[in-house]
Amino acid sequence: MEKVNEEAKKFWEEKEKIYGEPVKFYTFATFLGRSGGKSVHLGGLIYIINKNLCFEDFERDNWFSKLITKDKKYEKTEFSIELDSIEKIQLVTKSSSIKCILGYIKDNETKIVKGFGRFILQPVTQIKLRDGNSYFFETMRQKELLDALKF
Repeated sequence: MEKVNEEAKKFWEEKEKIYGEPVKFYTFATFLGRSGGKSVHLGGLIYIINKNLCFEDFERDNWFSKLITKDKKYEKTEFSIELDSIEKIQLVTKSSSIKCILGYIKDNETKIVKGFGRFILQPVTQIKLRDGNSYFFETMRQKELLDALKF
């Protein structure tokens, strides 16, 4: 366990060195995709640092997935979104997020999850940018993420 903690410490120290500030918030997340793109389902971390919302995936160390995708080489996915470029953040249904990712509906046509639906449905966080594009995530700590982003 100490090795894991040491690796995590080094990981965050490297991020703080790159961005010049400490990490404000982080949680585990699955990046589902970007509007008008393709569905990707990448597990990783989403974090806030120096006015950026960042996502970084990690290679799956799973023997079963290696059997299935033995010819496919891992390609790291890492990106950041400037907080000032975010127009709004909302919880939407997973089905409407997939439709938006695949281009069947527009970013403003996703179905918002309200009230009791937050408990019985699997809400997805839609991050809509001022340029009209959206990113979709399933996150472990949705409420805390929304609070950290002040939306």
